[in-house]
Amino acid sequence: MCDSTRNPLRCRSEYEFITTVQSEFSYLSTVGFKCVKATPTFVRFESADLYVNVYHGESSYEIGAEVGQLDARGDINNYSISELIRITDSEEANKYRNFMATNPDAVVTGLKRLSAIFEKYGGPFLTGDVQLFRKLEQHKREWSKKFSLEILSKQVRPKAEEAFREKRYDEALRLYESIESELSPAEKKRLRYCRDHA
Repeated sequence: MCDSTRNPLRCRSEYEFITTVQSEFSYLSTVGFKCVKATPTFVRFESADLYVNVYHGESSYEIGAEVGQLDARGDINNYSISELIRITDSEEANKYRNFMATNPDAVVTGLKRLSAIFEKYGGPFLTGDVQLFRKLEQHKREWSKKFSLEILSKQVRPKAEEAFREKRYDEALRLYESIESELSPAEKKRLRYCRDHA
């Protein structure tokens, strides 16, 4: 029996992650991928110009995958499974979470699930179609920008509301304008008011 308090990664060899990944992702060999690296928590497959990483988080125990392009400098443009899902089905992507596996049986279950999802949503990217990767990169930038704006609006909104209540219209105007695309109808009214009274 493995003593996980001394060396938790040593215990991971008992999970048979490598063997299970190679079995569940064997379809990668039919599209030109070879396993080039395998550790108890990480397996990497490469083709001439792409790579697929399958991992079992060392502290999170989450099972996940990513695909990316290779060039002379090495890895470029890696995309998580959730990003691959998002480009096809944003509703499904919002529901998707990496599977957490803290025992050997859960590793098998998680990898079966991940393999099916990866084949469904990642399959088109395994051809290396440059246009698909460009679309994915553009989508990633847009999603990242939208996510950043959502975070900013959560931080700015209370400050803008306080400035408006206290009739500091110059400050409220500046704050509301910084998140204008995220404003509710009531906040848009306040913004118009601030423009007239600043």
